[in-house]
Amino acid sequence: MLRRLVSLAALAGVPWLPASAAAQVPQAQVPQAQPPQAQPPQAQPPQAQPPQAQPPQAQPPQAQPPQAQPGGPGPHAPVPGDPRSETALQEGPPAAAPPSGDYGPPVPPGGGHGAPFPYPYPPVYMEPAAFPRTLPYRERVPPPPGYRLETTVSRPLVISGGALLGTAYLVAALTGGTIVTMGERGASDHLPLFVPLAGPFITMATAPDAGIGGRHDGPLGMLLLFDGVAQVTGAVLLVAGLLSNKPVWVRDDIPQKAQVTPRVTLPEFTMGPQGGGVRVRF
Repeated sequence: MLRRLVSLAALAGVPWLPASAAAQVPQAQVPQAQPPQAQPPQAQPPQAQPPQAQPPQAQPPQAQPPQAQPGGPGPHAPVPGDPRSETALQEGPPAAAPPSGDYGPPVPPGGGHGAPFPYPYPPVYMEPAAFPRTLPYRERVPPPPGYRLETTVSRPLVISGGALLGTAYLVAALTGGTIVTMGERGASDHLPLFVPLAGPFITMATAPDAGIGGRHDGPLGMLLLFDGVAQVTGAVLLVAGLLSNKPVWVRDDIPQKAQVTPRVTLPEFTMGPQGGGVRVRF
């Protein structure tokens, strides 16, 4: 560094100093350049980072409350003298736009009003045809609404008695007709089979091959015995059913039948050269 200063002084015209003087120059006055020393890195204070922009998130549309429009002539207010206004008045107000599908966000669970309670079902009304035509009568039981009390015959007794009597008599008549038609000896003894009720028993007493017990015992006698018992049983059931007055409840919308007094007539017998017949009326 000293050499550099001397060189600069010589170039500037400064006379050379004696060596002694130059030696006496205090070194303290000549600043020496210090080599640069590595400075330790100083901790920098943390700098605040700028917030990063977040992408906008889609928010559900919220229902806006209706805003009151200020009074005044609207866009469709008629203008005097304007032909378009007159046409608009003739056509009427414009049609309302259909409601949009945007009804706002759904109500969160637990908030708002819940679903209304269901109303009770109305009473069921049954048509008259849905009720039975008749109901059995019971003592000390109040009458059911919509029914009237009538008396009728016992249908089960009438049906069962008539069927049993008719079947048994038909068997006896066919048996007697077959024997009479064949024209065998003693055929006239079987003519009482055409008589209902008592016919089988009379034939058992008159016909030699229709007896029970003794030497005249045969299958025809047992057949006539069962046939006569069946006819008597059927007749008893039929008469009991016709004479019985059974009270029943009848629906009001069914027309009332005229009360008919049961009448039992005796059978009519017809005899001819070719055979005979019986007609019974109930």
